[in-house]
Amino acid sequence: MRRYLKICGLTRPEDVAAAAAAGATHVGFVLVPGAARTVSIPEAAALAAAAPSGVKTVCVLRDPTAAEVAEVIGAVKPDIIQLHGAESPALARGIVGAEVWKAVALRTPADVERAADFPAVVLVADSGDGGSGVCGDWRLATALARRWVVLVAGGITPQNAVRALQVTGAAGVDTSSGVEEKLRCKSEAKIMELARRIRSMDTHYGPYGGQYIAETLMPALLELEADYLRAKADPVFQAELHQLLRDYVGRESPLYLARRLTAHAGGAQIYLKREDLNHTGAHKINNTLGQALLARRMGKRRIIAETGAGMHGVASATVAALFGLECEVFMGAVDIARQAPNVERMKTLGAKVRAVTDGSATLKDAMNEAIREWTACSEDTFYMIGTCAGPHPYPMLVKDFQSVIGREARRQCLTQAGKLPREVIACVGGGSNAIGLFAEFISDPQVRLVGVEAAGRMWRKLKAAVGWTESDPTVVCTHQVGKAHSELLFSSLGLDLARNFVSYPQLGNCGSASLPVTCALAAEAGVLAPAARLAMLGIGSGINCTGLAVEW
Repeated sequence: MRRYLKICGLTRPEDVAAAAAAGATHVGFVLVPGAARTVSIPEAAALAAAAPSGVKTVCVLRDPTAAEVAEVIGAVKPDIIQLHGAESPALARGIVGAEVWKAVALRTPADVERAADFPAVVLVADSGDGGSGVCGDWRLATALARRWVVLVAGGITPQNAVRALQVTGAAGVDTSSGVEEKLRCKSEAKIMELARRIRSMDTHYGPYGGQYIAETLMPALLELEADYLRAKADPVFQAELHQLLRDYVGRESPLYLARRLTAHAGGAQIYLKREDLNHTGAHKINNTLGQALLARRMGKRRIIAETGAGMHGVASATVAALFGLECEVFMGAVDIARQAPNVERMKTLGAKVRAVTDGSATLKDAMNEAIREWTACSEDTFYMIGTCAGPHPYPMLVKDFQSVIGREARRQCLTQAGKLPREVIACVGGGSNAIGLFAEFISDPQVRLVGVEAAGRMWRKLKAAVGWTESDPTVVCTHQVGKAHSELLFSSLGLDLARNFVSYPQLGNCGSASLPVTCALAAEAGVLAPAARLAMLGIGSGINCTGLAVEW
């Protein structure tokens, strides 16, 4: 995903050149009388002429008349007109010869709803009237970015740009004062640093992840990313997904106050997000439903998936049956033996279950075999990944489709408890439910995010071997000779993977989460309050719940 990087408020040709050299996708010129960085129409024309091919030019106007817009388009010939005032939708629809963007000041949820109705290709989510250099409430931009292509503006600097994109899920950033050395003069060094940090996210979660996959699959990944970004911005796609989540899955799932557990723990109110009440009995259906809609949109006739404990396989088979798609599920032979009831459900739903006997015959081997299959038949086959793993854009897809859990939980907690939770706790195996829950609380510094993974026979040995501590953002488990450990033997069925998934190290790296933590090790280390330990035990008991411990 190549994120937009717009450098705005340019007044000098050398700053246009610096932005282009750094890899900016857009350069902006302010044609607003009285603004601190305003330029005249002839000056804007000269600046636009200095922009090299491939860098799009943006003219920023505030409350112009139709005649003034036409004059700017005729003289400057910008690629984009960005409206930054109280313009009417009729004015925007009448603009010919340039794409229309709309800058919106997001102060309240009502501003989000008004912005979503404006006829613009891109919405620029600003904190105020523009040019203030002040950050706004990024959570409001998050709500907008679920439905539209959004750029985050207002106080964006090289230091906070990546955080803004992580929190909001926006398509890019728009900055002016954040890369200046003084008013009207940009800093080449700041522009380069901002661009470097933004580009690190194009196929990565910060410094993690990537697209380390056979070259023959790159066209399929690029096609998937492009089609998903279009679907994400398509209100028709989003409306159908919302309708199916409501009427087919049974959302929203309840947030349940566990009164007896609360009484037993003392000092906290403990809530459970009841994902086990979804159709198919788990959170997995949220993600598979979204990916199945995407597969149908892309014209794919066949779905392949991998599964460990079997719930993702069941959910994949379910949505394939719903949409009339062929489905084949890859599953390790060890997991097939351990999860016979789920295997039977997949077959009943019409899916073919292919046993994988390579390696440890568990999830990581099933994923490897599924990717090999996808390499051979990607033209008509959609690979449906259920965990926060795999090449970009899969971690993004899984997080986005599962974030419905966090959106509901956040709203329900505010309604039922009257405040945000003190801690948000999720069991981590494949990790899709946890990242879906965490995604909506990342921007709340007062909320602690805790991921809990069941310990197994190898955990203490591995901890000693690699020198792991609870503060490490990521763990890679290896033999002494440096090869990935083939049999980690964690307690979670089928989840003996060689490393934690990219979404979680990134959260740990930016200080948002305590990951990874196990029930046993957390208790020994005393890293959580006793009430929170009990909340962990409650959610880790085999049902697909996500817990929120609210300490008063």
